[in-house]
Amino acid sequence: MRILLLNQYYPPDTSATAKMARSVVEALSSAHDVTVLCGRPSYDPTERLPWRPYKTEITGRVRILRAGSTDFPRLDMKKRVANYLSYTALSIPRALFVPCDAVVAMTDPPFQGIAGAIVSMLKGKPYVYNIRDLYPDMAVGGSIVGPAASRKSGKNSIGGRFAAPRALLFLGKTCVRAL
Repeated sequence: MRILLLNQYYPPDTSATAKMARSVVEALSSAHDVTVLCGRPSYDPTERLPWRPYKTEITGRVRILRAGSTDFPRLDMKKRVANYLSYTALSIPRALFVPCDAVVAMTDPPFQGIAGAIVSMLKGKPYVYNIRDLYPDMAVGGSIVGPAASRKSGKNSIGGRFAAPRALLFLGKTCVRAL
């Protein structure tokens, strides 16, 4: 199976979701071909990369596509938002041309679940939302996922009307209970 994983941060970024993305990729790549579509390192990275529209790295069964997003330090929120927006603006169009059998989105930037749902819908591929870095009340408040009542009835889905995920992956039981 060919899996497309969307997350802005991936090593050499040092964010928690970069490390979690690497763990997910390591597990998936033991049996599948994985393409990671991430941004340029900007979250306290161990190394910085020069700007290019897109850069490709290949390690075993993993292909890393780095979108040429801005790489401002994360400490200034306006610049961090610029990183989010530039990554999203470059990653969605690029994702449409990546061959895959499934789309997995993580939670960086915070609206990545919606971007993943859009990519999944446009590609006609199954969608998995890996929620690792999002407080459940933020996901409900932002209409990314429905509250517990609508989850049980199946009337709401990730990304609203865009795409219903095949699976939701949560960090822990507390998150699941909240949703």
